[in-house]
Amino acid sequence: MYYVVSDIHGCYNALREALGAAGFQMNNPKDIIISCGDNFDRGTQNTEVLDFLMGMHRAGRAILIMGNHEYSLQGILNDGCITTADVVNGTLATVAEFAGEKYKDNYKALLEDMANYNINFDKVFAFFSMCVKAVEFPSYVCVHGFVPTTAFKTISEEWQKASSADWEKAAWTDGIRAGLVDNMFIPNKKIVCGHKFAMLANLWKEFGVENYGSKRAQQMVWNSVAAAVESDVLMNKYNRVLETEHMVYIDGCAPSTNQVLVYKINEEILNIQY
Repeated sequence: MYYVVSDIHGCYNALREALGAAGFQMNNPKDIIISCGDNFDRGTQNTEVLDFLMGMHRAGRAILIMGNHEYSLQGILNDGCITTADVVNGTLATVAEFAGEKYKDNYKALLEDMANYNINFDKVFAFFSMCVKAVEFPSYVCVHGFVPTTAFKTISEEWQKASSADWEKAAWTDGIRAGLVDNMFIPNKKIVCGHKFAMLANLWKEFGVENYGSKRAQQMVWNSVAAAVESDVLMNKYNRVLETEHMVYIDGCAPSTNQVLVYKINEEILNIQY
């Protein structure tokens, strides 16, 4: 059985709790995790998530997909360039956590030592080397944001042959707009994705996806998200996997909800996009 998760965002305890509740057994070699990316940032247990997923991968028990946060983290470690988005998204804090305790509240020292190549990030680079772009089953394709598209309107029949740059761009794609609003899909398959909250997808299904471009509707939906985070009743109603004819949304907004959503697939893998 494959247990598909996404957007763990450094919430290790929530991940382990969700896997256990879904029936994942640590001692069963046939139970395999597929993480659809965004494993780090925003949460406070990034090191625990890193060690757990790497250990499971080495044991043949996990398949790891690159998300936009992995691409951002990789970019920082490769060139040392920090943007405002990296601070807001928690990526800089993740770098500090991976670098060591002394950098936790000392970003100035972190950036100086990174510039002088005084910090070893070999473990993180090893994690990147384990990552793939997508996992294809007979009935599903597991990705982070979406599959590569042409002109953001159609999915090429040869999406599997997309370039690495196209796959990186796809990791940033709004799967709600692509799958629910623009109705892009792969015939006879469901796209399983994270990146955009499943809670948002459920709310847009209720509010009406035809209103997706409306600023008023956007504000109403985000107000509903804020209310749901504070209410167990609303949380149970909206923060759940949304499965449609062509899409499966599984981002549980873990840093805010302390919940990781799990989707189970009981099929054999057809192909892995490296």
